[in-house]
Amino acid sequence: TPAYARFNLGVALIRSGDVEGGKALLDELGSTSMPDEETRALRDQANVALGFAALTQDDAEGAAKALERVRLQGVHSNKALLGFGWAAALQKKPAQALVPWMELAGRDPSDPAVLEARIAVPYALAELGAYGQALQRYQEAIGAYEQEDKALSESISAIRAGTLVNN
Repeated sequence: TPAYARFNLGVALIRSGDVEGGKALLDELGSTSMPDEETRALRDQANVALGFAALTQDDAEGAAKALERVRLQGVHSNKALLGFGWAAALQKKPAQALVPWMELAGRDPSDPAVLEARIAVPYALAELGAYGQALQRYQEAIGAYEQEDKALSESISAIRAGTLVNN
């Protein structure tokens, strides 16, 4: 559809160096009302891409503006929450960063954004001077990473043994 073409063109422009042209296309797509779930997910994806492009340019306000348009329960919500927290952290507002990161840290740990949030939360707590809480959260994050490593190792072993499909 034309919406997918505009998304792909916007991303391609950013990657090729025409950041402003790409951001303009993504911003237009990211602020357009969409008729169905598929195109609303594309709108969310455009806003996530726009937000992370802004973060790479140290534009925390632009990132936050784009990322706050992403639905909280959509396919791209985890990455949006992560980026929204980083936008606040970039503005030296660790208390504000904690809000999306705490929400994200409680979600399914198989998502890389959730695992990153589990490290970002103690970072923000340390920035606020809450060192005891930060240490506890770092230890919890280590435990979560160890669990994910174990699950991944088990999956790899099952694949190699040919038993993953049978489970």
